[in-house]
Amino acid sequence: MRKIDVEQWSRKEHYLNFLEFEDPFFNICADVNVNNLKLYSIENQVSFFITSFYGILKVANGIEEFRYRIKDDEIIVHEKIRGGCTILKEDNTFGFACFDYHENLSDFEKHAKEEIQIVKEGRPLDTNYGEDDMIHTSVLPWISFNSIQHPRRSGIQDSIPKLGLGKIYQKGDEFYMPVSVSGHHALIDGLHASEFLLEYEKFCSEIRIMKPT
Repeated sequence: MRKIDVEQWSRKEHYLNFLEFEDPFFNICADVNVNNLKLYSIENQVSFFITSFYGILKVANGIEEFRYRIKDDEIIVHEKIRGGCTILKEDNTFGFACFDYHENLSDFEKHAKEEIQIVKEGRPLDTNYGEDDMIHTSVLPWISFNSIQHPRRSGIQDSIPKLGLGKIYQKGDEFYMPVSVSGHHALIDGLHASEFLLEYEKFCSEIRIMKPT
């Protein structure tokens, strides 16, 4: 990881301003066209969730601001981030899975399946508190939403972006999925959240062409 020199940073004023907020997180939610991603998962008989989460980590790792974290009153930039995500278990409770990012989709799929299985078999709730080289994601496949609020612990320095994925729904001949992006405003602006949503929709659109292996 490397550090940001706040004194030389173009966002110094914004950083210092939002750093003082009691709740500096903002949220943007948009419906993302996932039609080609859904068709890709059907045609190749692969998990929509795993493939979509691969895209989330691919896009998040490609946007530097999503790798910024506040740590010990400094700004660090992780070289690579992972993805923490809720996984529903048989008893209707959930566990937290942590997916490492692999450039190769097949490698990511293999390790993601292993991680999901471990969580479903009853691994104790692993919150990964204290680790910030990740993004936090909640999945609500039962409903389509237009806003979401994530719980956050008070008394700790939390600057991890938080995502929400909702139920896929059909509009006309296309399929859409609500995607929520929450970010610490001292590090991330609406511009960066919008870039994430647009790049993720681009990934979903182009996956049948590029077919990452």
